[in-house]
Amino acid sequence: MSELRKDRLVRSQLEQVSRQIDAMLAAEELPAGLVHPGLAEAVMAYPSHGGKRMRPALVFWCCGLVGGDPDRVRYAALAVELYHNWTLVHDDIIDRDATRRGRSTCHCMAARSAAELFPGEPEAAAEYGKGLAMLAGDVQQSWAVNALLRTVRDGVSPQVALVLVERLTGMVTPALISGEALDMEYARRRDVGLAALEEMLTLKTAVLLDFAAVAGVLVGLDCADPDRPEARAAGAFARAAGLAFQLRDDFLGVFGDETALGKPVGSDACEGKLTPLFLTAWERADAAMRRELLDLWGRADLDRDGLQAVRQVIRTTGADQWLQARAAGLVDQALGFLAGFPEGPYRQWLEQWARFALERTH
Repeated sequence: MSELRKDRLVRSQLEQVSRQIDAMLAAEELPAGLVHPGLAEAVMAYPSHGGKRMRPALVFWCCGLVGGDPDRVRYAALAVELYHNWTLVHDDIIDRDATRRGRSTCHCMAARSAAELFPGEPEAAAEYGKGLAMLAGDVQQSWAVNALLRTVRDGVSPQVALVLVERLTGMVTPALISGEALDMEYARRRDVGLAALEEMLTLKTAVLLDFAAVAGVLVGLDCADPDRPEARAAGAFARAAGLAFQLRDDFLGVFGDETALGKPVGSDACEGKLTPLFLTAWERADAAMRRELLDLWGRADLDRDGLQAVRQVIRTTGADQWLQARAAGLVDQALGFLAGFPEGPYRQWLEQWARFALERTH
C-alpha cells in the first residue's frame, strides 16, 4: 500500500474517532447539570470545537493492537480527550493566548461574555474571564476522572478502572503540572540545556500520550498491571512520538502557517520563550547572529519582517534542519517499539499516527 493511501486511511480513521467522541460528548449529562450558564459554555468551548483527537485515537487503536474490543475503551478515550482539554484551557491562560483552533481561547471568550456584567470595566471582565476559564478546566478534569470510572459499564474490570484512575491522578497529573511549571520557569532563562527542555516537553505532553496508550492496552488485555511488557512498549512508543510531536510544534510556532494552525505564528518569539529551536540556533550562531536574535527574540511588537529575520537566522544556523532530524529520529525510535506487536490495521494506523508528527501543518 502506498504511503499516500496509508495517510488517507489513517486520516479517515481519525475522522471516525472524532465523530465518535462528538457523539459521546453530545450524550453526556454533566454539562447540562452546571447551574451557571457561563460556566457550562466555557466547559464545552474546547471539546465542542473538535481538534485532531489524536489522544483518544491512541486509546482506541492500542486497545485493538493487543486484540481487545475498542468499544470497551470508549469512556477511557473520552476521558483522555476531556483531560487534554482542561490542560489546554489552563495553558492558554498561562501563555496569555487569544486564539485556539481558529477561535477565541476560553478565557477570552468568557471575558467578552462578561462585558455586560462589568460595563466600562474591561480589566474586571478580563479577570473574570480568566477565573471562569480556570473553573471550567477544573470541571473538565473532574469530568475526565468520572468518564474513566464509567469504563466499568462497558465490561472493564473494576481493578483495571481503578488502576487507570490511580495512574491518571497519581502519576500523570503531577508530571504534567510539573512540566507546565518548568515551562514557566524556563521560558526566559538562557542557562537551560536541550536535555532539560526535552524532559520538560516530555512531562508536559508525552506523559499523557503514554497514559492513553497504556490505558488502551490494559483495557484490551483486561489487565491491571501497567508494567506488563505490551503496556510498557506501547507507552514508550507514545512517549517518543509525543516528543517528536512537540518538536514539530516548536518548528510550526516559527515556520507554520497561521491559517492552518488556527493560532498566531511567532508567539514564542514575541514572548522570548526558550525553545529547542531557539536554543539550537543560539548555540550554532556566530556573534553577529546572536546579536540579531537578542534584538528580535522577545520583542512583543515583532512584526512580519522581524519574524522573517528570525527565520533567516535559524535557517542559516541549520537549527530548523536539526530539529526536523531530531523529530524523525524520535519517530523511528517510536516505530521500533511497535515492532513486537502483530501486523494489522491497528499497528498500521499507529505507525501513520507517529509519522503524522513529522508532516503535520497544524
